[in-house]
Amino acid sequence: MILCVGVVAAVSAAVALDRRHHWFSAGRRPAPRLAVIGDGAPYAVGHGAANIPLDAGNLAVMTRWVARHSGRLQRLYLRVKVEGSTDCPFAGRPGYAAGDSGLLVATTHPVLPDGSPDMSRVLESEKFGPCARQEGESVFLSLGLDVRKGQEYATVIRNGAADPGANWFSLNFLYIDRDAEGANARNTREPSAPDAFYHLDPRELVGYSTDAGDHWSMPGGPYGEARRAVFLPTYIQEYADGYKDGQAYYYAHPLRGLVTMVYPNVPVPWRIREIGGFTDKSSSAAVEVWVNDRRVRSVRVGGDGIIRTPMDPVTVPAGATVRVVTHAGPGGLALGGLRADAEWNEVMGFGSAYAYHRSEDPPVPATIYPMPMYTAGP
Repeated sequence: MILCVGVVAAVSAAVALDRRHHWFSAGRRPAPRLAVIGDGAPYAVGHGAANIPLDAGNLAVMTRWVARHSGRLQRLYLRVKVEGSTDCPFAGRPGYAAGDSGLLVATTHPVLPDGSPDMSRVLESEKFGPCARQEGESVFLSLGLDVRKGQEYATVIRNGAADPGANWFSLNFLYIDRDAEGANARNTREPSAPDAFYHLDPRELVGYSTDAGDHWSMPGGPYGEARRAVFLPTYIQEYADGYKDGQAYYYAHPLRGLVTMVYPNVPVPWRIREIGGFTDKSSSAAVEVWVNDRRVRSVRVGGDGIIRTPMDPVTVPAGATVRVVTHAGPGGLALGGLRADAEWNEVMGFGSAYAYHRSEDPPVPATIYPMPMYTAGP
């Protein structure tokens, strides 16, 4: 079993920055928007990145996802590691792939009442060599599904190579090294479960099978203790009308120094009632909330893991800019910075023009934010 966390993913991100061939579709970028999902956090949190090697024919990995928009879903982007394959550009380090990278077999299914994929019904299927399609160790699946916002699906990935022990690839996910918390750490069947902490629908999770999909651990994977709820779904949905959304962050790293999260030009009135976030260890610091150029709140925030600190509510008018300011690292909060890698930054439009960004490094948000998040856009 191979666990790939921390600096490994940072190197992969640096490599991807040099290999931008813009293979994604050229539809318009999403207008700045955020939607309330789960407990209202604007994005996921985590400790690092981890891979699931598909180096045996009996292994299968399921991403259970929920449509974030209504319309024709053209593509589902997934992170696939091919480094170590002798046929791929990322041949420098072993342990993530081997040989010609195998044969990625993707099938998308409806979801049964128990949360498992209905393997008897295949809505879309595709087979390809990951080396041939990957860019920055990301691939897309061509779906062409007409979906309705809130519908639930399961995409199953296997290695269909004749010799999967010699020719294989890995799937890559955002990783929580202590088991995830809340709804996404259990096989939740209730879409309104209140404790989804990762900007995911409560039903979304990563499943794992060691018998080619006959039985599933939900959530599951080859690492972690007890429930093994250590992987968070990592994907982007792209629709025919240009809408793109998903859980695009696959890697996290510790932050140090001043942290300023910016929410520019808020499109609707926004009532902020608490500060949320995620810390890697027990820590605390003052967190300031600014509206335009005026500091309106300063609250002491602390804890370990998922944190929620109430404050006197602030109503932000449409058109205003909100800033959340604190310190990270020694003497501050043990916050992380989240990365989506160069290709996915481009797909999603992450940066200073997006609905949120960090002043110090716009595409890499910190794990601290105002809550609950507003809803705007389609």
